[in-house]
Amino acid sequence: MKKIFTIAIVTLIAGTSFAQKGSILVYGNASLSSSKDAAKNKTSVSQLMPGIGYQFDKNWTAGLAFDLMSSKSKTDAGTEYAKSSNFAVGPFVRYTKTLSSTFSVFGQFDAMFGSAKSGVTVETKTNTLNLGITPAVSVSVSKKMAMNFSFGGLNYATSKVDASGANTETDLNLTFGKTMNIGVQWTF
Repeated sequence: MKKIFTIAIVTLIAGTSFAQKGSILVYGNASLSSSKDAAKNKTSVSQLMPGIGYQFDKNWTAGLAFDLMSSKSKTDAGTEYAKSSNFAVGPFVRYTKTLSSTFSVFGQFDAMFGSAKSGVTVETKTNTLNLGITPAVSVSVSKKMAMNFSFGGLNYATSKVDASGANTETDLNLTFGKTMNIGVQWTF
């Protein structure tokens, strides 16, 4: 995983050092959730999804996105019965259309490559690939800062447990209207 992270940073620096004059976009979403099922088992999930990119012109941005997630589940008695962590990194491309000095809409394509670990007594490692398209609305708060709102997207994911003979699992999700994300972005 350290190799993937190092390659991603080097790629970003190399890509931006030869780019046209423009600006740097830094954005991120963070989420925390907690839920209880009918048996009073509790699950807590935290996720941080930052990104950094180079704005080639007023419409196109390209860069790297990251996804860091952690979850824990406990029984009603407080016994931990599951936990997992996930790290993913990959390129993104964003096309933005400015509607007014306050509002913009954008579509972002992400290709995230990652690794997940899960288990309490026995740890399982899983390799993942996640491709996603997310439409969003951006509302300018100041000249350099904006709030981003998205309401789902289209996502294709594959995962394979890191063990011989394991099968690859695939998943296709259309989540328009089923999820909501709020994020912040800065332009430098």
